[in-house]
Amino acid sequence: DQAQPRGQDIRFSTPDGVPLPHEIERWDPRTGRAEVWVRIPRIRGDALQEIRLRWGNPDADDASRGEAVFPPDTFAGVWHLSP
Repeated sequence: DQAQPRGQDIRFSTPDGVPLPHEIERWDPRTGRAEVWVRIPRIRGDALQEIRLRWGNPDADDASRGEAVFPPDTFAGVWHLSP
């Protein structure tokens, strides 16, 4: 409930501030659920890797861009994980 109604103000980045592209697949403020894809350039596979999520800018434009997350012909594999 702190983000804009469609999540258009959320932003992902590396710890040093490099923006990470994302695509909002579903954003449901009524249920508090969202599905967001984030392009992470390299998965290190250790407990030290992190990404940052920011929200709360009422003037932010929608930065959700599927074409930046899923550029054509760039994937060797995709994993769908659930909690």
